[in-house]
Order: sequence, then C-alpha cells, then structure tokens
Amino acid sequence: MSEKLRVAFSLPQTGDQWVAVTAALLPIALVLGSVAFELVVAGTGLMWLVQSLFFRPHRQRIRIQPTFWPIVLWMTGILLSRLVNGFSAAGFLHDFLYLRYMVFFLAIVDISERLDIDRYLLAGVMTGIIWAALNTLLALGLGFDIIGDPVSFYTEKLHEGERIAAFSAYVFPFLVLRFISGRDLKKYERFFLCILIVLAGGLLFITKIRTAWLAAGIGIVGGLAITLQGRYRWGIAGGVAVAMIAGGLLMYFSGYQTSMGSMYDRYWIWQRSLTLWMENPVLGVGISNFSNAIYQLAASTDFAPYIAPDGAAYQVQYASHSHDLYLHLLSCTGIWGFLSFFWLVFAATRRWMQNRSCWRVGLGACPFVLLGIGFTGWTVYDSFYACIVIFFLAWLTVSRPSPPAEEYAGSAA
Repeated sequence: MSEKLRVAFSLPQTGDQWVAVTAALLPIALVLGSVAFELVVAGTGLMWLVQSLFFRPHRQRIRIQPTFWPIVLWMTGILLSRLVNGFSAAGFLHDFLYLRYMVFFLAIVDISERLDIDRYLLAGVMTGIIWAALNTLLALGLGFDIIGDPVSFYTEKLHEGERIAAFSAYVFPFLVLRFISGRDLKKYERFFLCILIVLAGGLLFITKIRTAWLAAGIGIVGGLAITLQGRYRWGIAGGVAVAMIAGGLLMYFSGYQTSMGSMYDRYWIWQRSLTLWMENPVLGVGISNFSNAIYQLAASTDFAPYIAPDGAAYQVQYASHSHDLYLHLLSCTGIWGFLSFFWLVFAATRRWMQNRSCWRVGLGACPFVLLGIGFTGWTVYDSFYACIVIFFLAWLTVSRPSPPAEEYAGSAA
C-alpha cells in the first residue's frame, strides 16, 4: 500500500502524465467556476499541442481513431456556419475558440495510446464529486462555500447548482452501474463506492433540477440494458424504468416541483428554434448568433406568445440556448452540426463497447444521460456543459488497452 501511495502522490514523470493530470482536474474545476474549467481545458490542449509538435518522438505518431473525423467535421460545421452567417470579430472569435474542446478531446484520446489514462480520469471524477459535496455542505451549513460563494449558488438553477447537477447526472448512474456489475470489487472498494453514490445522489436531490433527475434515470435504465448480460437484462431494465416512472408520478401528484411555467417557456423557445433551423437548414444561424436571432423573433409581430392550457401567455425575450440539444444543434449549426455530433456520439459509444471491463462498464450510462438531458436541458454549445460532454465522450473513446510498461518507458525515453 505504501508503494501505491508513493506512486499516487509522486509528480508526473512524462509529458503524457502531465496532460492526463490536467485533464483529470476538469471535474474539480467545474465546481470552482468558468475561469477554472476554461483554464483546465485550454491548458490541457496547449500542453498536448506543445508536446506533440516539439517533443514527440518520430515513432509516436498520432493514430486516427474512429472519432477523429466526426469531431473534425463537427468543428468545421461550427466555423462554416459562422462564416456563412456574416463575419464579425467578436462572433468569429467566440465560435473559433470552440476548437479548444476538440483539442482537449484529441489530447485525451491520443495519450491513451501510451498511458493508462482511465485511472487518472476516474480519480478526477471521484475527487470532483467529493469536492462538490464538500462545497455544497459548507454552503448549506455556513451560508457560503470555500471560496465565499453564497448558498443560493447551490440551490438555484444557475452558477454552481446547474454545473453540479449536470455533472452528477453523469456520475450517479456511472457509479450505480459499476456497483451493480462489481463482483470483482473488494469490501473497502464497495464501501467507498457506496459513499460516492450517496454523495452524487444527494447532490442531484439538493439541486432539485428535474432535467438532471430525468437524465440520471434514463442513464441507469439505458446503461443496465446494454451492460447486463443474460436473458433477463431487458426485464430488469424495464422494471427499473417502471419503478422510476412510478416514483416520478408520485412526486408529481404529491405537489413536489410541479410548476409547468418553465416548460411553457420552453415550448415557445422550441417553436422559434425550429423556425430558425427551417430558415437555415444546412448550417444554421451560428452559435454566437442564436440569442440575437431569438430576440428578433420575439420582437416580431409574426410570432405570437405560447398560450398555456390555463390561458397564460408565455413569450421569452431572451434565451441563450434552445433548452433542447437536438433543436439547438439544428438551429445553430444545421443538419451538418446535428449529424456530425451524433456521429461522434455513436463512434465513441462503439469504441466503448469494444472494451467495457472493470470501471469502464459504468460509462455505458453516459450516452443515455446525454440523450436524456438533451430533451429539456443544457446543450453542447453551453461552455460548462460542453466540458462535461467532451470529457465523457473522450473517456468512452479510450478503449485501447495500455501497452506494457516497458514499451511505454521505451517510447517516452
């Protein structure tokens, strides 16, 4: 055990290890705020680019993985959409800098060819949940967290609350699936895993964001369906789904979190997002153009408010995104962005299916969480949510077993 601790707390010895460590810091940075997670994404990508351009031995070539072309085409669509919809310095810079997520993704996938990065990313996820729980408990108990942010940041749908909820929606089913499939787990590992599950589930409950709850449930059901073996797997997954639906109905009829106002606002945004896509079907209106385009539609007399069943009128003057992954992809980057992004999701999931042993089995929930959140929640053109999605898609793609230690040592020399 002392040797393991010594290795765990020793400084990285190679460029690949430094990149892995910085990438694993992303879950912690998400809790800290936008400056922190943007620095991690940019720093990881920059470190990898410098290493690849100036310190990579000739025999260590970058391999073209099945996810390479999907993410390149997706990013190309973002830039083309910006150019087609008019050039402005601020808008072009905003959309061009979205390339940082592609570089972060490629960095993780590339170094996994030479380094067992699973343990780094796993440590980052576990530490991130513990850090989020500690901050939340401090905020609830003292009224402010470690860096002085108020408790309202953790109990509302903005700031730390939404970032923690989105992250926990991925981590909770990931941990649950690992627990269910963990016949190889030791007693102390199972105990620690139970603690993490309670923390992740508690964070989901405290933030009270229904989209995150729904997505976590979909992740568990979908993950069970594709990870369980045997003739009863669909029955088990179906039983879990029925239990979750029953629990949701019980909460609804008990009067807990039943306000539909936010949904009626979404209906109006969805209608206008669909209009934006139909007017720009191939490349959309551009990421940085979306809010202005929605505002112009809201000011137009051609588009009436949405009338709810109770007769109330709903019309949003400003929206940063469509509150729907599918419509936002279409309205911002058209059918090009929509198809290339889901090609990336499919390719990453297919890579995961080639190697889903040990802790990686829990990653089977991630594509389903992504699809579940996509119905009513955040989109990949939100910076904090893009970090989460790219992090887990890259981890799904990491499916090649690590080379022997002596091979890695020789290539890094």
